This record gives sequence, structure tokens and C-alpha cells, in this order.
Amino acid sequence: CAALHEAFDILAKKFMTVRFLKIIGHHCIEGYPEENLPTFIIYNIGECQHHIIGSKYCNGIHATSDTVEWFLSTLGVLETDLAEDPREQKSLRFQINKQHGSLSPHERRKSQRGRMSERGGNFDDLEDY
Repeated sequence: CAALHEAFDILAKKFMTVRFLKIIGHHCIEGYPEENLPTFIIYNIGECQHHIIGSKYCNGIHATSDTVEWFLSTLGVLETDLAEDPREQKSLRFQINKQHGSLSPHERRKSQRGRMSERGGNFDDLEDY
């Protein structure tokens, strides 16, 4: 959570037309489950647009202002000047595969699906990290 707090502090100063609010979960909703933290609720003109539970979309404990900015731009919350998804740049170091060369996340998922179905497995059984 500390990484997300810092990222949102930076973004609040950069995007002055977007209002960022931080509320302690159990202060807002009595009995709110801690396993649902962090939770992002995004409004536009008084209407809830997105309700996101968890921080994996912002790169989890490795979140930076850039990863959060990119994620919020994909939701249409703000317009970013970032040219590429910073989450992909960081993970590229680990994508080298001797058999297939460097794979994009989409290509890697397709490859995993193929290997799972060849073995009679279910792709839904794989976990994202």
C-alpha cells in the first residue's frame, strides 16, 4: 500500500483536474474485508465508472506513479504522455525464452493455452502473478 500511496500523491500533483481521495476502508464501510484492499472506485460526474479490487493492475507492491498513471489512462480517467506501458518494460527482462525468443504477454498466454490443452489441462487453472 505504501507504493500506491506514494504513486497517488505524485499523480495528484501532476493531474490537477483529477480528484484523488484516500479513505480508510473500515471507516467508510463498516466490516469491509481487508482482503479487498486496496479498492479503487472511480467516478465521473457523480456516476461510478469502475470498481477495481486489488492492486495487480497497477503492478502490485512494485507500483510506481508511471504504472498507476498508465492503468488510469487505460480506464479513460486521465490522458498520459507515456508512450509505453511501464509494466511491460519492467517484465521484459524476464520474458526471454530460448525456444521462442522474446514473447509478448499476449503471445505467451496463447503459448501457455496451447501447452495446457496438449496436456489435457485447463488454462483457467493457471494463476497470474
